[in-house]
Amino acid sequence: MLVNKVSSFNSIYGLYQYQKPAVNKNNVINFRGSYKLGEDFEFANQDNIDNVTKLFCEYRKNAGQTNVSAEKTKNYIEKQISNPEHKILALKDEGEYAGFVLFSKTHSTIDLHPFLVIDAMYVSPDHRGKKLSNKMVGELKEYAKFNNYKGIHVKTWANNVISNKLYQGTGFNDETKKYTTYFWANNKIFDYQKKYMNDEN
Repeated sequence: MLVNKVSSFNSIYGLYQYQKPAVNKNNVINFRGSYKLGEDFEFANQDNIDNVTKLFCEYRKNAGQTNVSAEKTKNYIEKQISNPEHKILALKDEGEYAGFVLFSKTHSTIDLHPFLVIDAMYVSPDHRGKKLSNKMVGELKEYAKFNNYKGIHVKTWANNVISNKLYQGTGFNDETKKYTTYFWANNKIFDYQKKYMNDEN
């Protein structure tokens, strides 16, 4: 999700659904063959992990996390990219790493069809105002089409105007009337009232 400091509960945007498969591309290996990323896109890997870590630290600080540890963040990213069900798509702008979208693959427990979940999306302040978030959503849609995923699911804060406008304008269905989100907090490690944890904890 795009990050603003917010305090309200999530709104839910349902599956972005597509009608026909994308043209076959060649680059990233997956179960259907290979997919060629669009220009300026890279999947996070050991070659660019330091640049992606920097962006991810910015994202966490902007979301309210305090004393953000680059080491812990990098370890988290390494775990994500070592999991074949998780990917981080990084976007360059004018040669600089400008943003990322972290997403994962899951399945419907009803029709058993796979779909993607956007776990986080971020654009660095120096690169905002260029519709880079729209560009990342567009690339993710093409990736979903190529792999015959059912669609893309995302949750965002109800009062995050930027995120809500983004998903409303890129073909996502507003499903806030269909679902209610609940969260149980383990108070041994997480103070729900404060909402955010400290990397030193």
